[in-house]
Amino acid sequence: MKHNTTGPGQCWQDLQSAASRLQQKSITDLFVDNRQRASSMQLRAAGLVLDYSKNAIDRGALDLLQALFEECDVAHRLADQLDGENVNNTEDRPALHTAIRAVANDQTSPEQAMIAADQGLAADFAQSLYLGQRRGAGGEVIRDVVNLGIGGSDLGPRMATAALSHYIGGKTRVHFVSSLDDSELNDTLGALDPQSTLFLVSSKSFSTEETLFNARLAIDWFCRQRPRSEIAAHFAAITGSADAAIALGIDPEMIFMVPDWVGGRYSLWSSSGLALMIAVGADNFREFLKGGWLMDQHARNSDFHSNMPAILAALEIWHRNILDYSSLAVIPYSHELRLLPSYLQQLIMESNGKCVTRAGDPLQHSTSPLIWGTAGTEGQHSYHQLLHQGTDIIPVDFILPLGPGGPSAEAETRLASHCLAQSKALMEGVSRQAAEQEMLEQGLDDAEAGRLAPHKAMPGNRPSNTLVLEGLNPRTLGALIALYEHKTFLTSAIWDINPFDQWGVELGKKLSQAIFPVLDGSSKQQFDPSTNALMALFSAYRQKQT
Repeated sequence: MKHNTTGPGQCWQDLQSAASRLQQKSITDLFVDNRQRASSMQLRAAGLVLDYSKNAIDRGALDLLQALFEECDVAHRLADQLDGENVNNTEDRPALHTAIRAVANDQTSPEQAMIAADQGLAADFAQSLYLGQRRGAGGEVIRDVVNLGIGGSDLGPRMATAALSHYIGGKTRVHFVSSLDDSELNDTLGALDPQSTLFLVSSKSFSTEETLFNARLAIDWFCRQRPRSEIAAHFAAITGSADAAIALGIDPEMIFMVPDWVGGRYSLWSSSGLALMIAVGADNFREFLKGGWLMDQHARNSDFHSNMPAILAALEIWHRNILDYSSLAVIPYSHELRLLPSYLQQLIMESNGKCVTRAGDPLQHSTSPLIWGTAGTEGQHSYHQLLHQGTDIIPVDFILPLGPGGPSAEAETRLASHCLAQSKALMEGVSRQAAEQEMLEQGLDDAEAGRLAPHKAMPGNRPSNTLVLEGLNPRTLGALIALYEHKTFLTSAIWDINPFDQWGVELGKKLSQAIFPVLDGSSKQQFDPSTNALMALFSAYRQKQT
């Protein structure tokens, strides 16, 4: 199917005109214009509530964005993806992470038998560890599992395990190691017993340098204390390349396959989520899949104005392409969701950080914003200063879980008060006159109040969304991740880019393989003058150490 591309069409011109019109008003003015704004700009789906009323946008501009979505055939693009079409056109394959969620909910697809079989094997394995039923080669119960992976093989399961920490009730502790700096692995192994430890070597290609480096170090650590013949009972692989895993010494019975059509940053739903499944149990993992599936159904079946992923995608187009805002802060008011911004960095920027169309033509418009953020109250004491008074306007997604399984009632109330206060302050700001009046009321004289007023004034009119989770549980977490996945895909459809490849990631890996032999002294290959000078600096430093 041929899809339209973005460009200087009537929709874009109309959106620019709408932006000019709305620049004459503040967000607070829009609430005055529409007394029903708060309720009309609130959506519910799959246990999530989205309030997007604190954005400098109105129904007229949203209608224009709907027209843009129709012009770019976005609904058909989404249907193509969900129905298994080859939406990854540069690698000639589908992107069927959603099919994994569908099979878990008794849906059908051409890949159903394979998906169901893989899920069953992973679930049985995970449950045996969760229940403390799996033993090592020497008869010791496996008490610790170490996930060795990086990127999608680490960020997803690590983030989700932290997010669902209240659901960790099994007999096995789960650890994550991703860094090429072996300090992380050594710190983790220092407290473990090889007889009761199992390693998950997670790499779809089974050629990822960081993961294989750590796997070899883990094997050396194990074999220094136990016979090499026991490796088979203590190492498992999560991969799409079984032969490479077997070559490393992993038992074929301990290999869990990742399908070719699941990209790394979308692989948490697959066997790549095995560490999460071990941590929270197979039943909770199925609930996680259920949440993702519910959001899939919402994304497919809801009309534009009631479609949560579509509205978030439309707001991203509005902010990125119409208002020229270059970043998005994601700020969860939850310790458990502290790793979510890092996870979304990969999901969004690796997907939509592209500069050519699906056809390979140079883009004439901006694509992915920079994604950043931390847990909320910590950020308030650092970068929130820039959000409120910096020269750049930075949209914010505030994420607020409420309900059972979270912090204490008092802590939850305090977190909610801070979250709501930040979104209100960003929208309303403080005028210079109000700041001056406040200081006068505090007893400062006119001159001092006038001097300080510009420093204490806040411009306000800064946009934000608030996403409320009706409890932080496996189902709402699955829905939240699927929400951002769909938002990412829908924006890619507007930009006419392929969100499922990542050639920029591959380039650095390839170059490092050429530079490493020079640094270890086995090659004299030359590169650009700067890299040559830095390699010489490294060599000189190394010589001083020997």
